[in-house]
Amino acid sequence: MVTAAVAAGVMPAPAAARDFRIVDVAAAADGAAVDFRAVLELPFSEEAAEAVDKGIAVTLGLNINLLREREWWWDKGLGEWQVRAEVRRHRPSGRYLLRVDGPGGGGSGGLTSGNGGLDSGNGEPAGDGRSFPSLDAALEHLGRGLGARLPLAESLQLRSERYRLKVKAVVLFDMLPAPLRLWAYVAPSWRMASRATSWPLAP
Repeated sequence: MVTAAVAAGVMPAPAAARDFRIVDVAAAADGAAVDFRAVLELPFSEEAAEAVDKGIAVTLGLNINLLREREWWWDKGLGEWQVRAEVRRHRPSGRYLLRVDGPGGGGSGGLTSGNGGLDSGNGEPAGDGRSFPSLDAALEHLGRGLGARLPLAESLQLRSERYRLKVKAVVLFDMLPAPLRLWAYVAPSWRMASRATSWPLAP
């Protein structure tokens, strides 16, 4: 088992990690929020996939920063958010569960990822999310469109200036069980992340 090997101090040779990729971003702002949606490629390394198969929840974070471009100075940060997606295997049913949480928590309210209730009749616990027959199917569904409505501060008014969103997809190591968390921080097989990518935002 993944966690048992780490707990025992056995460090197996890690499988190579694969890079996440942000394929496309669509975003539009109004006076209250930014409506955001990203298309992603989220390949898991062999070791990360094995952890999910063992019943360990792996959480992905989509980090989003709103910047105002400035010609003669550093771009100014105006807001930052994180959309989280947890994938895990429900061992009694063998199904893979996907749950998405938007900025500020509170489940998937306001998300545009298309997640509804869990499929019925498979014995999964109730809750926000969906279930899939395989890990690949869950990640493919997630990658087709992960989105949220990102609330803007009341004092923030987007005017006719140039703005951009900086987006990065990562694995949230702090959400892993403690023994595996320590290994994930140093193992190349867990370095699954995208490059920080910028996309223009029209106010």
